[in-house]
Amino acid sequence: MSPDELLAYLKNELDAFTVGSSNNYISMRAALCPSATGLRMFDQPLIAVGDASDPLFEELKKPDAVGQQMRLPSDWLPNAQSVISYFFPMSERVRNSNRDDGPASPEWLHARIEGQMFILRVGEHLQRLVRAAGYDVICPGCHPDMTATKYDGDPTVAYRSNWSERHVAYICGLGTFSLSRGIITEKGTAGRLGSIIVSAPLPITKRNYTELDEYCIKCGECVDRCPVNAISLENGKDNYLCHQQLQQTQELYPGYYGCGKCQVGVPCESTRP
Repeated sequence: MSPDELLAYLKNELDAFTVGSSNNYISMRAALCPSATGLRMFDQPLIAVGDASDPLFEELKKPDAVGQQMRLPSDWLPNAQSVISYFFPMSERVRNSNRDDGPASPEWLHARIEGQMFILRVGEHLQRLVRAAGYDVICPGCHPDMTATKYDGDPTVAYRSNWSERHVAYICGLGTFSLSRGIITEKGTAGRLGSIIVSAPLPITKRNYTELDEYCIKCGECVDRCPVNAISLENGKDNYLCHQQLQQTQELYPGYYGCGKCQVGVPCESTRP
């Protein structure tokens, strides 16, 4: 299978997996409330491809970016040629459920927790497909070396990872950062990200932007939506305050955390403004 054929094949398989995988639906047994039973968490994904040797990956090691702990694609896969980043937009039902001023909705929490498990299943599925096509592949999010450790040197940073899906998405051409520090894609910012690194020289996606926050219109609506004032037009997002808010949901729903108020009811919820 040629690299071009492989990319087309993976896109088709991802669309089918999104519809057909039971991991994208909430069972009656797992539902936090009766209305969440049968919930489909995600719609069909967006996919973009970056060059594994793109110098922007090296830039992520700087202290004002992700940090020295950020691994390069070749650190994960020595013969890395390409990085595929994918964004799964949350379904309209998930987004609608979280627009009020109360705590995070059960539907949103499912898309955050069970949704992340679905993203991992996607990574495992893609690894099987790529290997069957004759190429090497690694999904960092599924790898035991993937870490997200608490960083105490800066009170505005709750955790630092060794593979930032948001920054990878930016490099691959999926979108740019929002004021709330999510990624604004052509299908908005409400969703989950994942990625794989492959040895195939896939067609590279052109980045239609040059600035980190080029898609953000600075409307300030995410500022008004934040229940703990963790976002400001002047300073962006306070990650520490945000993290504290995420943890508060565990009092209502033990084992769950999330918020997402800044990602719904805003112009960049489901489209690029």
